[in-house]
Amino acid sequence: GFALFNGFKQEARRKAAWLDGLTAMGIGLAASVVTLALVNRINTSIPPETMVKLLLLEMVPASFGASLAINQLGGGSGDKGKKGNEEKGKEESPEDHYSSDFKKVLATVLGALMFSFNIAPTIETQLIGNSLTWLHTLAIVLFSLAVAALMVFFAGFADRTDEDKQGVLAPKWLETLFAYLISLAISALLLWMFGYIDYDTPLQLVVPWVVTMGYATTLAGAAGRLII
Repeated sequence: GFALFNGFKQEARRKAAWLDGLTAMGIGLAASVVTLALVNRINTSIPPETMVKLLLLEMVPASFGASLAINQLGGGSGDKGKKGNEEKGKEESPEDHYSSDFKKVLATVLGALMFSFNIAPTIETQLIGNSLTWLHTLAIVLFSLAVAALMVFFAGFADRTDEDKQGVLAPKWLETLFAYLISLAISALLLWMFGYIDYDTPLQLVVPWVVTMGYATTLAGAAGRLII
């Protein structure tokens, strides 16, 4: 997804998003090996199975970073590249063929995953969630919605194009609400992936955990819509 919309290659050099995605994962794996070796988290005393799990876990956020690096560090095909292409009369970018609603949803999912993947494996979400009352939980929900709306629509971090104002999710309140529901789903998915919740987990535990995690994923999803 990141390679499709941003990528670490110049737009003219892109061939297939899936191939760029695999390349980014390889870069992420190499970066993880070097980093974990430097901090002595992989060595001959660690069982191979544990070492592989560590590398795979670290590879995911590192791959996200590799996919976004060229646009965030300069030389990418973001807004400046698109403007340049328009001036030169070049063909539209591949992402221009997708609807505004699809790009908003995908950007929310990718942003939520990128920024929250390092939080989800920790126990902090559960520790915070266990200390919350239902009033705190409701306050977090309302605050998450408010901050996400402020980031995307009112803070002026990015210009809203005419395309952004089209589609089913064009109304600001509907985009914010739908993105928040996606962020909650991503939160639940991440907590399930790392073994914190399952079908037997009591609802009174699941709700505050997901809402607490949802604060991070909501802000991340909003950032994703700004980046992509």
